[in-house]
Amino acid sequence: AVFAGGDESKGLLAYRAATGEPAWTTATGPISYSSPQLVSINGQPQMLLLSDRGLVSVDPESGSVLWQHEAPGSGIWRVVQPRQVDDNGILIGSEDLGSVRLDIAHDAGSWTPAQRFRSRAIRPAYNDFVLSDGFVHGFDEGLFCCVDAQSGKRRWKAGRYGHGQVLLIADQRVLLVISESGEAVLVTASPEGHEELAWFQAVKGKTWNHPVIAHGRLYVRNDEEIACYELKLAEAP
Repeated sequence: AVFAGGDESKGLLAYRAATGEPAWTTATGPISYSSPQLVSINGQPQMLLLSDRGLVSVDPESGSVLWQHEAPGSGIWRVVQPRQVDDNGILIGSEDLGSVRLDIAHDAGSWTPAQRFRSRAIRPAYNDFVLSDGFVHGFDEGLFCCVDAQSGKRRWKAGRYGHGQVLLIADQRVLLVISESGEAVLVTASPEGHEELAWFQAVKGKTWNHPVIAHGRLYVRNDEEIACYELKLAEAP
């Protein structure tokens, strides 16, 4: 499925992978930088899309709308991907909305989103956030911060990394932050406070792109260069 932003029912388009034939179309808002995202809510596969109209959930098989959270924004280019926080909780964020947590109820065949909170504690512009042990780590505009995913309350705000990006290294509870100026910074994924473990200059120049870790290598790029770093296992003491 892809976002096309077309008129009427031509917003979200699905194609059959085996043949390329169209499968279904669904109406959405016309403006978004987000991508369709597959989740499972209470065991039900659903496809989410965040646009200038709000958040919509559709059935991946038929394209029928399961539920919607209306959040209209005139000319708003929403970018950040929705994040599932538990079996029925979805967190969305944008510069105009701040962050919004929805709890999705299912009863008698119908789905109903209820807003648990709307918070200005984190306002991601185009920087995806990560979830670790019930806490959200991400960018509140140009400052890094940690927010409780249950209440929307901020735990701390520190780290002037500009409009960078972040990856979660889950098994080590470490965050890899790539700053807007191309620095790679390791930060402890903890609600107790901001702690930098290490940093180095990965690339030079304005860096807005996501970093990637694959096959033991870290890839960092911007519009001028790309760098690859070998990630070696620490030697046993």
